[in-house]
Amino acid sequence: MKKRLIAASVLLAFGFGATHAAPTVLTYDLAPYNGDGTLEKTFSAPGFSSSSMSIVGLPNGTFSNHFYTSGWSAGVDLGKYFTVTLSATAPFTLDKMLFSVESTSSASATVAVRSNLNGFATDIDSFTWASASTDVTNGDFDLASLGVLSAPLELRFYFQGVGPALGFANHETGGTGGGLPDTGRDISFTANTVPEPGSIALISAALLGVAASGRRSKKS
Repeated sequence: MKKRLIAASVLLAFGFGATHAAPTVLTYDLAPYNGDGTLEKTFSAPGFSSSSMSIVGLPNGTFSNHFYTSGWSAGVDLGKYFTVTLSATAPFTLDKMLFSVESTSSASATVAVRSNLNGFATDIDSFTWASASTDVTNGDFDLASLGVLSAPLELRFYFQGVGPALGFANHETGGTGGGLPDTGRDISFTANTVPEPGSIALISAALLGVAASGRRSKKS
């Protein structure tokens, strides 16, 4: 019993043996956006960094709380996308990207995310929504399939659908549309760092010590 308690204590001390929600490591607040085509990062956790989010192949959006634009195609057009690059000082795993989207048409629309890991060839995840004009809808991307990342990661977002404008939006107080009942959420990424090899070696050594202690107890 004592041996099992020691082992459990060692594992818990290093964050193992329990499920924890991945923390938010990067945030992009839509309210300060000034319509220049680049959405600036507003929060980064220690050890994480990212570029601004920018618009490629399309006109700039025009006002705060809305990082969206017109001119999208009905399907994926590799020349039209939003892009952002994420990096960290240590290996990490992405969990989720949380966001809200808006279409100024009542027709359904889709946004897909791809990465530079395979040359933006296939979707990592996608989100489809159908909402009345000017409503915002909460969505998310599951990014866990990207695995352990140790180099800068570029993500591109391809919106697909008809209508004057498609993109990310949040009718929060302080920006255009603030006070409307369909307030959404800003763009954020959740992630976990990966234990350094030295930490893993320390855990292994501790567990081996526990096992050896158990064997000695049996002999005595």
